[in-house]
Amino acid sequence: MFRWLPGLVLAGIVSVYISAPRVALADFDAGWKAYQKGDFANALDEWRVLAEKGEPRAQFNLGVMYDEGRGVAESRTNAIGWWRKAAAQNDKQAQHNLGLAYIGGLGVERDYQKAIRWLEKASKQGVARSQYSLGKMYSYGLGVEKDDLKAFNWIEMAAKSGVHQAQYNLGKMFRDGLGTEKNLKTAAQWFLASAEQGYAKAQNHIGIRLAKGLGIEQDRVEALKWLLLAEQAGHDLAKINLKSLVGTMSPEELKKGNNLARAWKAKKQ
Repeated sequence: MFRWLPGLVLAGIVSVYISAPRVALADFDAGWKAYQKGDFANALDEWRVLAEKGEPRAQFNLGVMYDEGRGVAESRTNAIGWWRKAAAQNDKQAQHNLGLAYIGGLGVERDYQKAIRWLEKASKQGVARSQYSLGKMYSYGLGVEKDDLKAFNWIEMAAKSGVHQAQYNLGKMFRDGLGTEKNLKTAAQWFLASAEQGYAKAQNHIGIRLAKGLGIEQDRVEALKWLLLAEQAGHDLAKINLKSLVGTMSPEELKKGNNLARAWKAKKQ
């Protein structure tokens, strides 16, 4: 059920984090450089000092290291403990990870209502992966009353931020008229956006639409490209759809489609 949830992340040195005193920032920087070199023991030492002093980014990263067993014995309990400290100081990445932990029952007892609470906090701070997960919770009615409109709104936010799973799901919502008016053209646009990032499910969907001209101008060569890419990624339905399409195409069209698939590269968000 929870394959749609984005994974846990490690905090890097980027502008979205809470500013810290210069000395603390230097120590955090030293920990980050050590981590990037694979020197997890020194990264752990640098961040532990800051974490014990209450620095939320260090607390968050310490939690990730315990979660992954990098430089320290793996301990989900310790990971959750550090994330709670960071989340209490409004660290949005820690809030996101706590939300996922409560959904999956990972190191804590499964509790959808607590998951909702943490995901809402992170979502309101702009964490796109939390927005997507929160939208899915509303679409399933987990921890909240099922609400297609709220699901649509949260998933749309994540899609506009480039989360490819959200773009794919938004395409389905426009296709089916869930939480919004049915619009096959807009559905195709979102399937295409997700497909361009390399998401096999979306590649299969846009391939079907291009083959049939559903919400997008019919183009069997482009359809072949996307279905080939989805098949190569292991999408079972794409194999079936590809077989049906190939039988309708000329040798020249088949050659063009195969060449496009070989030359394709995923877009980076």
